[in-house]
Amino acid sequence: RQDGCIIAWRVSRFCLADSSSVSFDDAIPEFAPHSMRSRFERKNVALVAQLSVKRDEGFGEGGRSKRQITVATTHLYWGKEHEDV
Repeated sequence: RQDGCIIAWRVSRFCLADSSSVSFDDAIPEFAPHSMRSRFERKNVALVAQLSVKRDEGFGEGGRSKRQITVATTHLYWGKEHEDV
């Protein structure tokens, strides 16, 4: 089974101004023991998108709207064998 994570928007109303992705596995220290790393590595991710509003009266430089919205979503693994994670 393959999981995924997505942020979708109406291209007629918004354009992508900026985006980033976060891998929570990257927060596990490199020096962590293998037992800890294997317990916490779950391929949990987050996506962040900054969208500019189209059809706005207050357009700034480059045709982008001055009005923006930031949206984020995440995919988190949970398993009853690791309730504390």
